[in-house]
Amino acid sequence: MDLFKERRFGTFTFDAEHIRHNAQGIQMLMSGCIVVRAEHLFAPDVFEYTALHPDFEPVKEGQLPWAYDVLFTKHEDGRITYEFKRREP
Repeated sequence: MDLFKERRFGTFTFDAEHIRHNAQGIQMLMSGCIVVRAEHLFAPDVFEYTALHPDFEPVKEGQLPWAYDVLFTKHEDGRITYEFKRREP
């Protein structure tokens, strides 16, 4: 899968507190994407990322990337999984 050719761009955010308390899950997520932009937004204290990921829906040329929420699940056996849920406009 060519993420650039398919234009599988998306944006997502984490607040600083979430990063402190879920570093393992975030590290796993970030290892599966290519970050093309990262910014810390001071007032809301969040980190906003624009990235390529195989789970993101393709966007057309000139279209802004879809925004996604990241849902983490901690399983009884200790595994952490995540999924992206696209925000509706």
